[in-house]
Amino acid sequence: MIEIIIVIAGIILDQLSKNWMIQNMKYMSKVIIPGVLQYSYVENTGAAFGMLSKNTILLGCFSVVMSAVFIFFLVKYRKSLSMLSRISLALIISGAIGNAIDRIMRGFVIDFIELLFVNFAIFNIADICITMGAIFLGISIIFIERHKASS
Repeated sequence: MIEIIIVIAGIILDQLSKNWMIQNMKYMSKVIIPGVLQYSYVENTGAAFGMLSKNTILLGCFSVVMSAVFIFFLVKYRKSLSMLSRISLALIISGAIGNAIDRIMRGFVIDFIELLFVNFAIFNIADICITMGAIFLGISIIFIERHKASS
């Protein structure tokens, strides 16, 4: 149940934040915390750091397929996975679906969170969900799932 809530909440937060950017800051930038954080509206037709730019359909299809794979894995193995693994997969699914919605509906992903203290890609809530989910999944595999399998 918590997985469904995480997926839905992640998608809603991602889409609401992107819609807010379209309505209030399209093609604009605004410093939020000087030297640290800025909102900068960007229409990204590629993946992180602009890789595969102009391949929106390919990336959209990949997002949908990977979401389906993770959903299948989560449903099939839910009872044997740790809570951390289930939450991790739900975060990854929500982020992948959030960005897939953009690619399919808009033809690009809206990115807007820019860290000013490091040279890094501009990103969004879906990207945060995917990244945190991947980190948590790695931690879960190394420290929980691996020990469950060897017991």
